[in-house]
Amino acid sequence: MNIIMFTMLSLSINTNPYIELTILGPGTTRVFYENKGDIYDRWCPEMIFPSEIYINSQKKEDKCSEYNLDNPENTIKLVFNDKVDLKCYFRSCSKVTKIDFSNLDFNILSGYNFASLFIDCTSLTTINFGNFDTKETNSMTYMFANCKSLKSIDLSNYVAPKLTRMDRMFEGCTSLISVNLSNFVATNVEDMSFMFSSCKELISVDFSNFQTPNLKDMRFMFNGCSKLSSINLSSFDASNVITMEILFQNCKSLSSLDLFKTPTTKIINITCIFFNCHYLTSIDLSNFVSTNNLEHIGLAFKHCIQLKYINISNLVTKNVKVMDNMFFNCKALTSLNLSNFELSQVTWIESMFDGCSNLEFIYLKNVAERKEF
Repeated sequence: MNIIMFTMLSLSINTNPYIELTILGPGTTRVFYENKGDIYDRWCPEMIFPSEIYINSQKKEDKCSEYNLDNPENTIKLVFNDKVDLKCYFRSCSKVTKIDFSNLDFNILSGYNFASLFIDCTSLTTINFGNFDTKETNSMTYMFANCKSLKSIDLSNYVAPKLTRMDRMFEGCTSLISVNLSNFVATNVEDMSFMFSSCKELISVDFSNFQTPNLKDMRFMFNGCSKLSSINLSSFDASNVITMEILFQNCKSLSSLDLFKTPTTKIINITCIFFNCHYLTSIDLSNFVSTNNLEHIGLAFKHCIQLKYINISNLVTKNVKVMDNMFFNCKALTSLNLSNFELSQVTWIESMFDGCSNLEFIYLKNVAERKEF
């Protein structure tokens, strides 16, 4: 038998496998009920928890019973008598402050999809993962999304060889300061789009030894991380990445950047990749080598007002269609080497250098005269 425990803002587990919750209390909170044989959780504003809830997923009747929270620790144990699927399990548990998995036997799981597991747990501050098993999971999309009270999380050394989706994993975690993903094994991950989008307090992400040979989507990954001052993605393999659109947009404090060492030969879209990165003074994109695929690079460096040096000498623009506002308001730039640029397919190039008040030298070759600059 497995138990999950809740505390009014905390959970605990008994002699049988369980999860313990700590709940914000005293007061009313969520209860669990069964629907068509599957376990769902919903907020019932008039309900409050007991100290233990036993859940049997074989029962078919719906239930939403009233309980009294009868222990001073405001903890609740969720004890499972049968297999359980944790997908979305704690969705919108807005009064849960702590979740403890240390007494959960993961053999009780009927599935290993952790998508939306803690989504909208807006009071959640602490997670004790215990022996949290990620070896079989294929998705962590939205796993911690909108956990607005969560400040730090350590997922270092976890092994998830079947994991393909990490998109929106921490999106909207507006209090999140640090994330440790060092030595996290996710070599089959394909989608990391929106992963930290709108994490406005984020300062540190440790990606040490994080390998991504199958990664394809990095759109909006750090969009709106306005306090992120440095990031090291040197362990990333970007050879299969297709889009980096809005990757670092509005990372207004970003001043140190260590990017991938692998060539980005499949990249199609880097629109707004560094838009509004006010503190970047240099950018090395020498490994951005997209021979025939790149199509969109508009607004890529717009409002990088302190940018003095940029290396895009290997960027091939043979099939680029959109290049507008690319260096708009890069007022610290004095020279640009665009020797590899071809503009034969470009249909939108307006305001490419507008506001570059100190730009004195642009090296272009094999380019017909264009007045749209």
